[in-house]
Amino acid sequence: MKHYPLTVDHIGQMMTLFGDFDMVSGKVERKNDHTLFFENDQFEIESSYIVHDTGLVKRTDTIKNKANRPLSISSALSKFVFHGGEYEVFTQYNEWCGERYGQWQPLVTEISASCDEVRSNVGAAPFVALFNQQNQRGIVFHILCQSTWKLRVRKFFAQSAGKNVTVELGLNDQNLSYSLLPGDTLVLPKILYYTFTNKQDLDAYKLHRYYNEYHPAKALPIIYNSWMSNFDNISYDILSEQLKAAKDVGAEYFVIDAGWFGRPNEWFRSVGDWRECQDASMAGRMREFADLVRAEGLKFGLWFEIERADKDSLTVKTHPEYYICENNKYFVNYADPAACDYIYHVLAQLIRKYGIEFIKFDFNERLSFDAKRTGFLEYFKGYRGFIDRINREFPSLYLENCASGGLRMSMANIHGFDSFWMSDDHSLYNQVDIFKHTMIRMPSRMLEKWITIRSLAEFTPKYGGGTSEKILVSGDATWNHLEAVNEGYLKAAAVGGPIGISCDLTKLSATLQDELKAFIREYKNERDFWISSECRILCDTESLLVLQFNDRAMDTIKLYSFTKHPRQTAVTVYPACDETKCYITSDGKEYKGMSVKEEGIDLPVGKRFTAGTLTLKKA
Repeated sequence: MKHYPLTVDHIGQMMTLFGDFDMVSGKVERKNDHTLFFENDQFEIESSYIVHDTGLVKRTDTIKNKANRPLSISSALSKFVFHGGEYEVFTQYNEWCGERYGQWQPLVTEISASCDEVRSNVGAAPFVALFNQQNQRGIVFHILCQSTWKLRVRKFFAQSAGKNVTVELGLNDQNLSYSLLPGDTLVLPKILYYTFTNKQDLDAYKLHRYYNEYHPAKALPIIYNSWMSNFDNISYDILSEQLKAAKDVGAEYFVIDAGWFGRPNEWFRSVGDWRECQDASMAGRMREFADLVRAEGLKFGLWFEIERADKDSLTVKTHPEYYICENNKYFVNYADPAACDYIYHVLAQLIRKYGIEFIKFDFNERLSFDAKRTGFLEYFKGYRGFIDRINREFPSLYLENCASGGLRMSMANIHGFDSFWMSDDHSLYNQVDIFKHTMIRMPSRMLEKWITIRSLAEFTPKYGGGTSEKILVSGDATWNHLEAVNEGYLKAAAVGGPIGISCDLTKLSATLQDELKAFIREYKNERDFWISSECRILCDTESLLVLQFNDRAMDTIKLYSFTKHPRQTAVTVYPACDETKCYITSDGKEYKGMSVKEEGIDLPVGKRFTAGTLTLKKA
């Protein structure tokens, strides 16, 4: 499938634009080698393109009002036009603890997806892939959404067998009436797109390579979070015990989750106040504990739901002018500079007071009605400025993006955040599945993997006599469902990005603590590889998943196989590699790059719910 920039000759092929103005039509001119331009007595419209060496293209569309009156825009979508044919379309549905339901559908008439709230992944993810069944080529589009968003793929009737398939992406037109003042410019959501041939992962390595080069990771830490240890039942003494164990296994950050603020046993009614609880929880000893964390060599972090406030909170009663009310829920009005300044100073004071070096930003309510009818453009602009200000004033601060799990995992949020809480579903089996579906639209090193485990010693009879220890993992967002996992699967499921630990470490057996400690030590030793790795899917069926991680130079290649339902003893895979290099495994077996390309590599397939790994290094 061919699609190169600067091939559009008519404004109707470049953009869909409607509002209280005359129909926008006419010829498109080439302004320079990277920009298309259209002008009439109402608008100046530009579409600029930047092409990465992988073939990835970044497109930015701007609309300037040339009229002498405000123009109300009711629809503004960047458009791509293709020849008719037999196509499939891939979109992804997302929900809490289910950030992963992708599906290919035949394009018969129209397929669309959208999000109408500020958590940008609720209901759907902001990307779409179009695949031509006739030539087995596709193109994938990503929306860098700084607003509510919409995408639509349509096949429409044309008198000739010409270009009658369109992909439109941009502002969600639901409740949209954006007033563009004379002389002002509207920047539409930026679009990243690139062609692919691998239908399993959409050639996601191109996206990973782009972000590794232009938005490199600040860190790839080992994080301990208190939540899944005992939820909001926290105290100085309880967390001190966890701190000792977290230090011992190699954690670098110690983060206290929800429950540290507000009224005793009713902290959720104090969201927005961010005043340390004095009568319960840490009982006023937060600063003392933060100092203890630092004395143990770790960095201290706290949980905030900074965009929201409860209706019973003191801050809503004191400063109602800074909040938006929707369905009796209150949200910081980031479209108001005064509100942004207020909430910034609230947070900055706490960062300085406790010496905070890690913030988990959560967001657990729905904000979906923009009274100004701008698609939350002004809200997102203010919020982005708020995050930028935090990063500017506190450059060493690590910011984790969470929104009811992974409901804000979008590429627009890579700017400003260091990693994403991938899901509240802590099942390692589901975590592998969520990662697989998310890495096709996000850099893999941004996605945190969480280890929530318990020891089960001397319980399960061992075949041949005796007992053996088992590892239990949370199978959901709490501990209501438990799953057994073996050590190999645990380690394979945890790699790829920052590693999080959230459990009662003091309840792990000495053996399991030692195994976790050794695994983390090994991961740290290879951190330079992981922080800039690319990921590919080599095999994805009902019985087997095989992932490849590699550096850009293809000097190191790591293969991970996850067996779901074993139906074979081995599988042949064809890793991407450098054909000119020779590779050697840890057991001394040698492979030539050309041989890997032509003959593949045989990986053993283990028993049900087991994982295997094979590392190839340049000889």
